[in-house]
Amino acid sequence: MEKSVIFLDRFHSIETMLRQQLRQEEHISFSYLVEQAAKQNSLIRQKAERLKSFGRLRNAIQHGSGLNGEAIAEPHDKIVEEIIDIEEKLRSPKRMNHFFREVYSLTGTDSMSKMLHLVHEFQYSQFPVFNSEGEFISLVTESGITNWLASNVKDDLISFEETRVSDLLSVDELAETYRFISRITTVYEAKDYFLQAANEGRKLEALLITESGKSNQSLLGILTHWDLAKFD
Repeated sequence: MEKSVIFLDRFHSIETMLRQQLRQEEHISFSYLVEQAAKQNSLIRQKAERLKSFGRLRNAIQHGSGLNGEAIAEPHDKIVEEIIDIEEKLRSPKRMNHFFREVYSLTGTDSMSKMLHLVHEFQYSQFPVFNSEGEFISLVTESGITNWLASNVKDDLISFEETRVSDLLSVDELAETYRFISRITTVYEAKDYFLQAANEGRKLEALLITESGKSNQSLLGILTHWDLAKFD
């Protein structure tokens, strides 16, 4: 199959999905569809300029013709691969089920020694903290531990057995370094949360996954920007 045929097929699929999502008529331009969809779809927002360039290429292929009716423009292999990738991601976006895992939690009365043991045994760097009623309190992170140690370095001796997890929660740097998200959040929305925080000069350590993104629901997983690095 000619590359132009494959390209046009995937382009039409993307255009159809955008029209359906936005409930737009056929006469509305593809560029406008992209601009409007980008306001509500993270993947489209991240790929907006590429999609607009694909629109221009589509016009060149459809409205130009060479000898014997052949397409005047033939997309490069990498362009075809790229539009296939975007179309498949838009049609079936990866969601948070890829990051479901057993979550090891702590209580405020647990010792720092217990927490460090879990860090060593499971190589985790984030631990949700709950109170005695099972309500979420905060998130202890690797940077939070480092900040606490730095603020107490003046002491000649730190007892990890006597230090409580609640002591770490008093460190200001721990505040608002996490966000709850629902299990249907897409990978691209998750990337947007980290990017938005960075653009605002805020530190976002992790996203906490629950059924519908509420803090009083059971944790299904914890997601960091390092976890997202494997997804383009």
